[in-house]
Amino acid sequence: MKVVKEIFHLYMDGKSVDDIREQLYEEGIFTPNGEKKKWSRGSVTGVLHQGKYTGDVTISASDNIGSQVVMTEAIPAIISEDSFQKVQREMENRTRRKVKK
Repeated sequence: MKVVKEIFHLYMDGKSVDDIREQLYEEGIFTPNGEKKKWSRGSVTGVLHQGKYTGDVTISASDNIGSQVVMTEAIPAIISEDSFQKVQREMENRTRRKVKK
């Protein structure tokens, strides 16, 4: 939980995904696979995209038509919904800035 909060906090403080990867490595924080090496960009980005950290869980139905059910507050939240949405907007803004260059 602490790592998830740190990743969100660092991102909102303006750190890039690569900066966050470097900091986690320097702090000796193991990757999600339990290895002491640099986190992949995908792992850090994946944490930032995971809505489940707000306590909401999405369950896909097995009806083969792509149905999904979202259970709100199904698990204890690690990140507030507000913080999660701010990070999503910031990620989108940063992506747009890269595309415009």
